[in-house]
Amino acid sequence: MNAMIVLDEFEHMTAVGSLQVASMGVVVTTRALFRNVRQAVQDQESNLVMSTDGTYRIHFGGWTLVDCGGISVEMTESGFVQRFRPWLYMFVRTESIPAYEHLFKSLVKYATVFFNVDVSVSSASIDHSDAIASALVSVWPNVEILTCWEHLLRQSRKQTKLAAGKDFIKERVQPHLRLLHGARSLKQFRALAKRVLTAWKAENEGNLANWLQSVYLTPRWERCSVGSSSVPGFLPTQQPIESHHKVIKVIVTDFKKAPTVSVLNPVLPRILLYDATNISSGNQGHFAEDSLPLGAVMKAKDHLIDSQNHASYTRRQLKHQLGYF
Repeated sequence: MNAMIVLDEFEHMTAVGSLQVASMGVVVTTRALFRNVRQAVQDQESNLVMSTDGTYRIHFGGWTLVDCGGISVEMTESGFVQRFRPWLYMFVRTESIPAYEHLFKSLVKYATVFFNVDVSVSSASIDHSDAIASALVSVWPNVEILTCWEHLLRQSRKQTKLAAGKDFIKERVQPHLRLLHGARSLKQFRALAKRVLTAWKAENEGNLANWLQSVYLTPRWERCSVGSSSVPGFLPTQQPIESHHKVIKVIVTDFKKAPTVSVLNPVLPRILLYDATNISSGNQGHFAEDSLPLGAVMKAKDHLIDSQNHASYTRRQLKHQLGYF
């Protein structure tokens, strides 16, 4: 049940800067982990979502361990949380479009072979990686790509060389990005983004405006607001998978900067065993049923009885009908 299964191994040439270098990798899973795929497809149906990312500093030569899995909502003692559920791993020398295509095609192929299920990913949350995004579109042409909001915020803090004003990033960029993140729809996000760019340019911050527009406001990367996903409850964040990476690094503490043979033998089996023995048996949907917290109920009641949240509207023959929005 927990033995490592090799789904694919590959070699290819890939571009690193102006050079063509040889790369290779392997895609692995276990029976216990791969059953998560079947469960996710059954529970999420046409709204199947996925997250993938690489974790580093495990291999002495800088190879990357990539985990790929689903996102679901679970009820814990402290409340509702989004949980990353691993499906399979890739250990690869160089992250590239062909490497991620091998990962995703292995997922699709063996889900059909083992379980006779069609893995059709509707939406995927990733960091700003062209290699991952291009591979996603190659395997699932209609996939919706969500850009990790925290990644955008971190990158904005690094753009000090583009800023004309000393405190502009702290006093303008960060608050404006938080407002954009709170947009309730993609249409609203686009309208707000235009206002933000205009305001930045008016304050002589055209370089920052051009950076945001060319890097994050393109059709591929613009979905970074809470309301930008067509799948209810699926957010543009990598926090669930990053929490999983923290666990991985604790597991492999004794093997940091390990040689290849150590990663393939002690390290990967340890990670796979941990994942298999910590699998939740609950539903893998986008919501979890439980009683509502008392605080949330009281807050909703306060909003409902506040007359400022009421409005009059006319509907056919019923005039001055009281409504709430």
